[in-house]
Amino acid sequence: MTFPFPYILKRSTRAKNVRLQITPRSGLELIVPQKFSEKSALQFLEKNIAWVEKNKHHLKETVEPVIPFSIPEKIYLPAIEKTWEIIHDFFSHQRISLKVYQEKIFLTGKQMAKRTFKKLLLKFLKETAAVYLKEKLYFLSEEYGFTFNRVTFRLQKCRWGSCSSDKNISLNLLLLFMPRLTAEYIMIHELCHLEYQDHSKAFWQRVAAIMPDYKMHKKMLNHYEMYLPSFL
Repeated sequence: MTFPFPYILKRSTRAKNVRLQITPRSGLELIVPQKFSEKSALQFLEKNIAWVEKNKHHLKETVEPVIPFSIPEKIYLPAIEKTWEIIHDFFSHQRISLKVYQEKIFLTGKQMAKRTFKKLLLKFLKETAAVYLKEKLYFLSEEYGFTFNRVTFRLQKCRWGSCSSDKNISLNLLLLFMPRLTAEYIMIHELCHLEYQDHSKAFWQRVAAIMPDYKMHKKMLNHYEMYLPSFL
C-alpha cells in the first residue's frame, strides 16, 4: 500500500501496544513495542488507514505531502567534472538522511518528497562547493595575482556571484551544474571585481586578458536552465 504521507516507525521499550500518533515535528508516527515485527506493524498501519485519512488534515500542518518523483541514479557536476552514484535504501522506518562516501551518495527513507530530497541535496552541494569550487577559486586568484578574504556559497535566483568592497566573494551553488569553463568565467569575473567595482571598459579588458573567449561563456549563462537537473 502506498500512503499519501510519509510515516516513521518507532520502536519503544515503554510501548506495550501498537499505536499511531501525529506530532508537529515528525508527522505520522507508528509506535510499536521493541520486539514487534515490521511486517505486523505495517499490517496494523494498513488496517488503520481510515484513521490516517480522517486525520490527514493535521499532517498538512506538520509535514510535507509526498509528491511522487524519480530519484536520480547519479549526480554529475560538470563544473568539477565529477559524478556521484546515488544508492537509495528503501527502509521507511529509518530516518531520512543523506551520507556521502567516496563517490557514492547514500539516501535512506522510503517515502521521500521532492522538497526533502532538494534540501538534502543542497547541503551536499554546499559541502562539495566548499571543497572543489573553493580550491579552483584560490588557484585562479594565485594564478592571476588576486587576493580575496573569504568565499561563501549559496543558492541564488538572480546572481551568479558577487564581490563586496571588503573583498569577500559569494558564488551561486548552481555553478556546479555549469560547464567547467563557464563556471571559471564567473569566478574570474568576480575576481576582477576585486580591482574594479564596476563594469567599466577597464574591467572587461582585465577579464579578456585572462579569458579571451569570455563572451561565449557569458552568453551561455542566458540558457542556464538547460544545464539544471529536473530535481532542483
